[in-house]
Amino acid sequence: ADLGLCTGFIDNLLRFESYSDVIITGDFNFSCELNNAGFVAFNNVCSEYNIVNCDSYVMNNVSFTYENEALGHTSTIDHFFTTNSLRNLIHSADVLQCANNFSDHRPIFIMFDILLSSDSSWHGNRPVDEKTVYQVRWDRANLPD
Repeated sequence: ADLGLCTGFIDNLLRFESYSDVIITGDFNFSCELNNAGFVAFNNVCSEYNIVNCDSYVMNNVSFTYENEALGHTSTIDHFFTTNSLRNLIHSADVLQCANNFSDHRPIFIMFDILLSSDSSWHGNRPVDEKTVYQVRWDRANLPD
């Protein structure tokens, strides 16, 4: 039921909002394999909007994104998906192994080769200089910034 709600939410958002590119990332609780019903259901929505799985861009040798040390269980259930046009701009992607990460999930780091516009409305109507750097923190993804 949860997957249906999430898939429906993403489908509604993509259907009724104006966008040119999309990045969807997070804990999906399924592996991206054609024999996985969760992936098949989510991938059906993604293919309708030309959104593709980009796990193959992960460069390091970490073979999992989730680890339950008590049970000795690992799996790859955290993923990222982008529109085809953004996929061509992926510079690198890694699963991070951070000493200060106390979660049982490992964050995914993605770097794109994208030139951001200096449209003043994007920056809250303040002047933008060339030294301004914008960064999204994975550990604050659910908080309004």
